[in-house]
Amino acid sequence: MNDWRNSHTDPPKEGQRVYYFGENIGLWTGTYKYEERGVPGKKKNGVEVYIGLCPHAFYRDDGFGNVDACDAPYWQPYDAEREYKGWRPLPPREYLKGLFND
Repeated sequence: MNDWRNSHTDPPKEGQRVYYFGENIGLWTGTYKYEERGVPGKKKNGVEVYIGLCPHAFYRDDGFGNVDACDAPYWQPYDAEREYKGWRPLPPREYLKGLFND
């Protein structure tokens, strides 16, 4: 089963427990949150402008950090029953090319 969805165009439901994946972070389990965020930018015409950040955030189950959809562009619903049996999803197909004879 390779049911990865795009975090930007097809995000999870608020508070949904998911598997999420990014090329630089690997595969994690956590909770999705939509958060309007920004950082202070330069002043423009005397007004401080905020730079918007990606609002799609994933929080790790162990509480050790979070990433946004730029770092985790793929997600799929968490499956507690299957994980209890030792199952974990494979990364998206494009990251598996050349690893197997397919």
